[in-house]
Amino acid sequence: MKKGPHQPINFDFPWTYFGRQRRRFGRHWFGLHNWLGYSESFDNGYCLPYFLFKNVSRYGRNHFVGDDFEDWENP
Repeated sequence: MKKGPHQPINFDFPWTYFGRQRRRFGRHWFGLHNWLGYSESFDNGYCLPYFLFKNVSRYGRNHFVGDDFEDWENP
């Protein structure tokens, strides 16, 4: 928790195709949201407090929201 979320500033975020539109994670979001982290291996963003303290249900899903996100148009 003290280290904060993983925020790779010099990472070349990959493009994702949604239909005909190309989108990708915006590194400027780190400046807007200090809780925002990013996983290079999964190409997804995550909320650090939620990631650390999530409560997985007996069905294997999180109670509050889905897992990470990759809707780069609406972070």
